[in-house]
Amino acid sequence: ETLALPLPGTKKTMSKAHKLAFLGLGQLGSRLAGRISSQFPLHVYDLHLDAMESHKKEFNTSPVSDLSWALDGAEVVVSCLPRSANVAKVVKEAELAKIKLAEDALWIDCTSGNPSETREIAKRLQDGHGCNFLDCAISGGPRGADTATITSMCGGDEKTFDMAKPILETFSEHMFLLGPVGSGHAIKAVNNTLLAAHIWLASEALVSLAKAGIDPKLACETIEKSSGKSFAFEQRMPDFVLPRTFDFGFSMELLAKDVNVCSHFLKDLGVPTPMLSQTRELINLAMVEQGASSDHVEMAKVLERWGGVEIKPKKAEEKE
Repeated sequence: ETLALPLPGTKKTMSKAHKLAFLGLGQLGSRLAGRISSQFPLHVYDLHLDAMESHKKEFNTSPVSDLSWALDGAEVVVSCLPRSANVAKVVKEAELAKIKLAEDALWIDCTSGNPSETREIAKRLQDGHGCNFLDCAISGGPRGADTATITSMCGGDEKTFDMAKPILETFSEHMFLLGPVGSGHAIKAVNNTLLAAHIWLASEALVSLAKAGIDPKLACETIEKSSGKSFAFEQRMPDFVLPRTFDFGFSMELLAKDVNVCSHFLKDLGVPTPMLSQTRELINLAMVEQGASSDHVEMAKVLERWGGVEIKPKKAEEKE
């Protein structure tokens, strides 16, 4: 049974007669769309036809091969694209095709976007369509979407946030309205820069301790229970580095993009940020060494090469 979604500024509710479109079926977007489709009838659009067909088979969503059709008359649009520039391109294509969203429509942008570009997109949608816009940056990755444990970091007004809640609740454990449009994308950029710094520091620490003969698994468990702990020690290292899988599902390129967004955002504010600036240099170095498509946790491999040891549990015979 699908939920009723109050549409912005109206007493109407979402039903099969209404139109909800999801744009972007990447690693994260496909999982978010899957969660939304468990509660709402959903049209999905992606540049790759095979991604739409796979999504239809897994979640019984309705693929749309024409972007104009996906947007025309849509009451709710959810986008999850690689960059704000991709969202801006979609909006421009809709303008050129003279596509109109439904009156007082809602647009939720789950892209890890650039705050200033996000504000420009929101203004264009408001001016051209009277559209309510919420930037909803996501923390938790594909696994968080699958388990509905996402933290949603939002920017917009209270009315738009309240109207978006039935959609956000399909995949979120925590939802925060942080300020005006762009605020969600701003804090996501800062959050991911902290994540990059934490993973790099944890890698340095565990490589050093392994070099000193200490089991990295025990070191990780100990630090996770101590004052030096971080999410890197709680989850990224034990779940993806120690087992040597390196398969969280978030690319180095996308993390580097977020860190670069953060760097420009803080520079515009005129705030001195020596450690966060250093993080930008390190993540870009890791991307060069590991490749843009590598998983972001593979930055640990850079430190392993430099240190000449791997971050992995000691075998029983090695402990004797």
